[in-house]
Amino acid sequence: MERVRVLTKVSFRYWIRHKKRLLTLALAIVMGVAALCCSALLIRSEKTAELDEKLDYYGNYDAIVYETNRETLERVSEMEEVIDVGFYYELGYATSKTSDMECKVAAYEDQKAQEMHHVSCIRGRHPVAKDEVSIDLNMAKTLGVAPYPGEQIELVLYDLER
Repeated sequence: MERVRVLTKVSFRYWIRHKKRLLTLALAIVMGVAALCCSALLIRSEKTAELDEKLDYYGNYDAIVYETNRETLERVSEMEEVIDVGFYYELGYATSKTSDMECKVAAYEDQKAQEMHHVSCIRGRHPVAKDEVSIDLNMAKTLGVAPYPGEQIELVLYDLER
């Protein structure tokens, strides 16, 4: 116990006399910790971006069934192996007045279905009001629509039979 007290006292006196060395050591430690924190945050950001990219490409689901009806949805959701189901409605087609190109129009049944399909917004947010739409960036350019949040656009809508 006496040795510890003596070593502490000697160390304290040493650092009192060599304040510049203490500051240099403290600065080196702080910079090292900052570098480690920055590296960890950059790695986390990269992994999050990678996960979002994969979810955008593949979706947050294991299987998808196209052109089905409500009865099939209910039968599938009752299966023991199925954890969750989502549903979206194909409403028809849309085109702008300045373009001949058409794009398919769909609406998600609920928030859960939207999260399963997992489409990240590059700009803005997903629609919440009746008069709002979200559009793929490439499709917006093809239709001649300004791809910016809050822009007023006019679309010509068709049902599935055009």
